[in-house]
Amino acid sequence: MQDVKLSDLKWAIYCRKSSDSEDKQIESLPAQEKELREAAKRSGIKNIVKLFKESHSAFHPGRPDYNEMIRMVYSGEINAILVWAGNRIARNPVDAGACIYAMDQGKLLVVKTIGGTYFNTPDNKFALSIDFTVSKKSSDDKSVAVHRGNKHKFFENKEWGGPAKQGFINYIDPLTKKRDIKIDEERFDLLHQAGKQIANGKFTPLEALDWLNKDMGYRTLPQRKQGGGPLAETTFYNFLSDTFYYGVMRHKVDGIFQEGDHKYRKMFTKEEWDTIQIRLGKKSRSIQKKHDFPFKGVMSCGECGGFITAEKKVQIICSGCKTKFTKTAKRAECIKCGLRIDLMDDPTILNYTYYHCTKKVNKNCAQGWLEINELEKQVDQELQRFEIDPDFKDWAIKHLGELNENEVQQDKKLTKRNIDNYESLKSRLRRMTKHRFTDAYEESSLEEKEIYEDELKTLKDQIETVKNNIEIVDQKQYDWIDLSKKTFDFACYARYWFRNGDVKTKTQILEMLGSNLKLHNKEVLVNGDSLWWIIEKAKKEAKELGVWLEPTKKAGPVDFNAYLDPAIPTLLRDWESNPACEIMSLTCTVHYPARYCLHFSIQGSLQSRVNIIVTF
Repeated sequence: MQDVKLSDLKWAIYCRKSSDSEDKQIESLPAQEKELREAAKRSGIKNIVKLFKESHSAFHPGRPDYNEMIRMVYSGEINAILVWAGNRIARNPVDAGACIYAMDQGKLLVVKTIGGTYFNTPDNKFALSIDFTVSKKSSDDKSVAVHRGNKHKFFENKEWGGPAKQGFINYIDPLTKKRDIKIDEERFDLLHQAGKQIANGKFTPLEALDWLNKDMGYRTLPQRKQGGGPLAETTFYNFLSDTFYYGVMRHKVDGIFQEGDHKYRKMFTKEEWDTIQIRLGKKSRSIQKKHDFPFKGVMSCGECGGFITAEKKVQIICSGCKTKFTKTAKRAECIKCGLRIDLMDDPTILNYTYYHCTKKVNKNCAQGWLEINELEKQVDQELQRFEIDPDFKDWAIKHLGELNENEVQQDKKLTKRNIDNYESLKSRLRRMTKHRFTDAYEESSLEEKEIYEDELKTLKDQIETVKNNIEIVDQKQYDWIDLSKKTFDFACYARYWFRNGDVKTKTQILEMLGSNLKLHNKEVLVNGDSLWWIIEKAKKEAKELGVWLEPTKKAGPVDFNAYLDPAIPTLLRDWESNPACEIMSLTCTVHYPARYCLHFSIQGSLQSRVNIIVTF
């Protein structure tokens, strides 16, 4: 077949350019056509039957012009193809196979590229197959790189990788050439106002759309083939239902729809978005059933011991007949008059979150529910019992170093003893090791050698124990001050953190109050940790002392222990019955002349003392 004259064949010129990243280095369609026609003249090709030009990716089968060209090959209208490169014909095995099979059938005699000519011979077809395979491998590598890049962009950079949404525009950085989206200043604020008016009950969804298009003259962003007209109802409802506008983007990553936060400006809060979904009625997506409730998993039922769960309910008061009904995923109208929710004029929307027993341990459990606001109120009251002053907290932490000075000196002495012991043991180990290589050891009996090995092992264990003791003593001081600071921080700021924290923070604070938390008869039962119980008791008794004890107005080494010890019997009883509480001192300072500072210590889990100072 190599003696085939190119001038006798019926040729088709095929040009392809894709808008995908695969073709960034490929010539444009007009440039390809020009180069191919010049190549045809150089090769003596005159009978060009048809020119094919299309803008279509070759990653997947289904190109209209390519399919038409293959049809003409089988019909005998053409029997040779002139193309820029093999990857213009195929980047997928289906289209590549169609070309090779046409040559096997004798329908396609030559495929000519700028770089070479492939005749219908085994060697040439093999070379052409290699060219197609390399193109397929290049496509696969680029696909993996694109998926990896999209994944990094989605999860790490928190960037949107698709077309710009309503209120945003596509943007290319002039310096880095990086593609991204940014706020459309002309449309973002109008859409925000429309959504807020729906959430606030001023407009129904359709009234808001009418306000946008007619009163405000809203027009979508003009694009090459669409846009530039009023906002369509379907587009508007899709915009209102999109989680992107309160900060959560949904995109297909590795073939699976996944969710993640984004870095862009949010149009609505989560609460506003939830209200809009209710107002949308049938047009909205079904209300999400997955909620992130605080306090789940940390409380149990006080009657049956089962888990406490949370449940969210939305109730609507119809603006027409004033009937209250529960909004469900399938209910989109009033249960009495049938008025659609999205047509109601400013209906009253009530959101409730209830905590109750799951009744899985005992289905007949008689415990009722507790609304979240009442639950948080009870927790706040518990936190208030041991709350301390922020100014005093800072002073107390600084003062803890002074209170711990004596213990620091003791630890230094202990460390020195451990180091001396460590050096002595190491010296003994060196002597025993040296003895191991003497003639006296070799002449020893088997029993003597066994005794020697046992003593050597015991010595090594002793060295390791002393070494660990040195590290423990060094770490003890760091643990002591860290535990003390955390204790004061929690006592000082727990109420603030609880009022302003997120779901995780609120749950952790409730857990810190104590173990075995129960919900019984609509009350949160806290089995308080001894740490907070001591602070509460000390505050109460020191407050009673403040009624008759006049604070000093001058600094001085005044010791009140002698006559105040019997005045706080609770602390004395705690010391007698619980060694975890040791009264260290009760002093009054000029820094806080109107307060009484009670110092005591609590044994920590690392056998380090935590000095708790309560002020009033």
